Amino acid sequence: PPRRTDPQHPLPPAQHAAPLQSIVSDETSICVNFSRPMPVFPLDSVALLPQQAIPLHIFEPRYRQMIARVLDTTGQFALATFAGDRWKQEYHGRPPLRPAVCVAQIVQHERTDDGRFAIMVQGICRARIVEELPPEEGRLYRAARLEPVGLDDAADPEELDEVRSLLEELLSEGPLTRMAAAAPVLQFVRDPDVPAVAVLELAAVSLIHRQDLLYRLLQEAELGTRARLVLDELSQIESLIKRAEAQGTPNAPKGVSWN
Repeated sequence: PPRRTDPQHPLPPAQHAAPLQSIVSDETSICVNFSRPMPVFPLDSVALLPQQAIPLHIFEPRYRQMIARVLDTTGQFALATFAGDRWKQEYHGRPPLRPAVCVAQIVQHERTDDGRFAIMVQGICRARIVEELPPEEGRLYRAARLEPVGLDDAADPEELDEVRSLLEELLSEGPLTRMAAAAPVLQFVRDPDVPAVAVLELAAVSLIHRQDLLYRLLQEAELGTRARLVLDELSQIESLIKRAEAQGTPNAPKGVSWN
């Protein structure tokens, strides 16, 4: 079902929504015009990374207006996150935003009779807020000028092959195979038609739940750094699973361990 967008109703992390629908091939090219302001849709957590696809349920009047307008143009807007907790008191105002955003492309949409939208968006690229535009008569939503992040990153093919091999090793044997998303992600890791950059993004959104790390991955321009962050986190998760298993007692009731 489409995700709600009301921050008063907590949601599970967005990476669980539809991470395996989101691979973009090398032959796919989508243009983003950074010379023009872009609508901004802020949420309380990182909801989207490049290569990921998530459903959204749009019901607030300002964002219904935003989606209606972008569907008449490029179908693109920026998913941002609030900075700090002021949004809890100022949600309907203009609480501060963190600079890193993900440019989203609407790939499917349906409008209900009462004007709401059910949309599927695809993460296109990383970007940074350079300047937020002041309020404008007739525009209910926020908008900002953006600059791209990491688009010129020259990836070393050998480094990407090594990252792919390490991901395959981590997900095909050992503790990480216990994770529900491990097997589906492994299928993409082993698929030569899926670009290695997309594989890395997919592993991040499917296997990593820490919001602080997801934001670091969103703001990081350098591919090699992102790869290290993902691999280090997966190694930490592997270590935690090993320690948890070591404390388990095979014959103990479910959920019980003896210390």
